[in-house]
Amino acid sequence: MFSLPVHTNPQKYSNSILAQFGSQLNSAGLLWGVGASAMLYQYGLADCPNDIDIIVAENDVKKADSILSAMGQKQEREESGIYATKYFYEYKLPSMDVDVMSGFRLNLPLGVYSYIFDEHSTPTIFNIDGTDIPFTTLEDWYVLYQLMPGKNQKALIVENYLREKGIRHPFLLKRMINQKTLSENVIERIKSLVEDSK
Repeated sequence: MFSLPVHTNPQKYSNSILAQFGSQLNSAGLLWGVGASAMLYQYGLADCPNDIDIIVAENDVKKADSILSAMGQKQEREESGIYATKYFYEYKLPSMDVDVMSGFRLNLPLGVYSYIFDEHSTPTIFNIDGTDIPFTTLEDWYVLYQLMPGKNQKALIVENYLREKGIRHPFLLKRMINQKTLSENVIERIKSLVEDSK
């Protein structure tokens, strides 16, 4: 188990709200995990996030919507351009906005890239305010950040961390390479990281 670092600005990031809705998602038996900046912050790789992004399995998105809608105001947003996520909702909770993504997809030059989110996607649990919170992986977001516009700096930060600390979930990187919509540059970058970490 890991413990969350102490936040210097509770107005920006709230342990308690994550524990509150996380406890309810867990009790409902949902497959979900924290991702993006809140996940990076957990590893000390980003400043306090302004919101919490979570990924939810498509089969569980209706349950997640019911839980979060009861806790705050739901704002549905349409994806456009490179983003083709099936479900993308924002919830304004009392102390923090929460974004929910399910069926996360990106329109790439070679076709639609689908983020594989399954039981292997949240192997790390952090105990936050007494609640076990599942987190998505640095390995997955290393690839996703390479594909998202304006996120290459975050990809570099994750890459440097993985080179220094080591890859914990090489399986996740290897299965990403099998998607035919990735460019050769991205594939080679992933392979190079995996090889250098052996």
